[in-house]
Amino acid sequence: MEDVLVDRRSEGDWSWVTRNWSSPVYQLKRERDSNGIKSDVLNSGSVQHVIDQLTKETGRNRNELTMEAIEVLDRMGHSFTMKAIRFFGLLLAKTFKRIYRSINVNVEGIEAVKKLVSHYPIVLMPTHRSYVDFLVVSYIFYHYDLPLPVVAAGQDFMSMKVMGWLMRHAGAFFIRRSFGNDLLYRSLFDEYIRTHIAGGDAPLEFFVEGTRSRSGKSLPPKLGLLTAALEAFFKSDVLDVMIVPVAISYDRTLEENLYAYEVLGVPEPRESSYFHFLVQGEY
Repeated sequence: MEDVLVDRRSEGDWSWVTRNWSSPVYQLKRERDSNGIKSDVLNSGSVQHVIDQLTKETGRNRNELTMEAIEVLDRMGHSFTMKAIRFFGLLLAKTFKRIYRSINVNVEGIEAVKKLVSHYPIVLMPTHRSYVDFLVVSYIFYHYDLPLPVVAAGQDFMSMKVMGWLMRHAGAFFIRRSFGNDLLYRSLFDEYIRTHIAGGDAPLEFFVEGTRSRSGKSLPPKLGLLTAALEAFFKSDVLDVMIVPVAISYDRTLEENLYAYEVLGVPEPRESSYFHFLVQGEY
């Protein structure tokens, strides 16, 4: 095990975050930006088929449905930029040194992932114990020069003004908690996940438990995202997909006081930028 905060306590954060950072690239990666990804999703055969189907079934204008699809993709999609990544990395480095004594990483596991990322699409499935989980994974991947993941986040995080903007530009994409009978949204979601796997744009990260475990024990899996992620393999868009489970353990989670209040019946507070980083205190 290696503590990734040791160097941060003895060296400057600015030089670390602004270093000449590069990572292994998936051998079949498509060269496209976040707007190119959304364009490919919109113009995919599956989404166009659903738009045609809804046009016939509902009588709605095709252009109207297309505009609705574009609006959904704009709300859903990430806008990955290295400037945001570096700023976020600086913020996390300073924050983690303040709130954690150490972040210990299994180096053998990291080396195993390094050997896979050039040859296969990667799906990361961390355990979910804290709001900090996805930040820790991205921080570790940046530290070890691994491709930074795109992360599935609940749409309610969009209400966090500054943090929501940073999350989107650092690779988070936002999805509804449930889709109901919204056929168009379902097709856009499925294709958005599939094209990331088929195009090898970045490792895909999501929490298969769906929500944080308050007890420390793993929750029953929610299979919707996993099914969508494997669709590219089932359709032979890729030869294989590597599922990488990630175990994250804490001596104490930042939310332990909040979990205790929840047991006593106090409603869970809404996500906010303030709550996200100061959750270790009482509210």
